[in-house]
Amino acid sequence: GILLGQLNRLDRNMKLHGLDISEEMIAKAKGKLGSKAALIVGSGNKLPYRSNSFDYVTCCTSLHHHPSTKNSLAEFYRVVKPGGKVLVLDLFVDGFLRQLIYTWDNIVFREKDTFVYTKKQMHNLFRSTGFRNMHQQPFLYSKLITVGEK
Repeated sequence: GILLGQLNRLDRNMKLHGLDISEEMIAKAKGKLGSKAALIVGSGNKLPYRSNSFDYVTCCTSLHHHPSTKNSLAEFYRVVKPGGKVLVLDLFVDGFLRQLIYTWDNIVFREKDTFVYTKKQMHNLFRSTGFRNMHQQPFLYSKLITVGEK
């Protein structure tokens, strides 16, 4: 709910929707946002929204947990309107230090079955899904923002 709260502060007329696989995270977001956003429990691999529904779709630091990155990107593509944009912020592993950070993160947080890519691999995943006008930018060293347009 952090990003949705920030977006709400930018534009109170924006229609906000949030989805998380964790009931606990949705409950926390509802506690922060109240009725400012429509929040539901669901999976990024099968979004419960109609095709061409959103101007923007964001996925912040969770894509590496999705069981099928390609399927999730296809779902993001499906629900964003033509000309709309999808923004993914997630870990990336270009270079030894980023790989070390990712390995350490998995040990400390006991994460398993995660999927992290290089900048080029993420670009290729977006492109193979159908996105165009893509651009990427590192964020806080270990994360990468990838934006694509439908």
